[in-house]
Amino acid sequence: MADGSPNNIQIFAGDAFFEGFFGPTEGQIFDGTHLRLREVALSYEFPRSFLENSPIGSASISLTGENLWFNALNFPEGINFDPEVLSLGVGNGRGIDFVTGPTAERIGVTLSLTF
Repeated sequence: MADGSPNNIQIFAGDAFFEGFFGPTEGQIFDGTHLRLREVALSYEFPRSFLENSPIGSASISLTGENLWFNALNFPEGINFDPEVLSLGVGNGRGIDFVTGPTAERIGVTLSLTF
């Protein structure tokens, strides 16, 4: 509040940080510095001695994860906007959030077998 006391008025986040498509105000522009754990991959190949009494020639298992952690350093608390979003569909619209969903966190497992 203007007197320095905590805000007690609830508003929609879109009203505070993106009032319209025709240009953000100074209060809607943030430093895009961010940290991201983009991809992690772990894999294990089973030893041949483990597979020698089976029809399997080789076997491996992999676990991968993408976008597992993200922190927008200079954004207000609770507004973890991703400056890499491209919600306008054009190359020069990067970093403009216009009703864009969050960046997906993906986890996958791969089992590879050869016979």
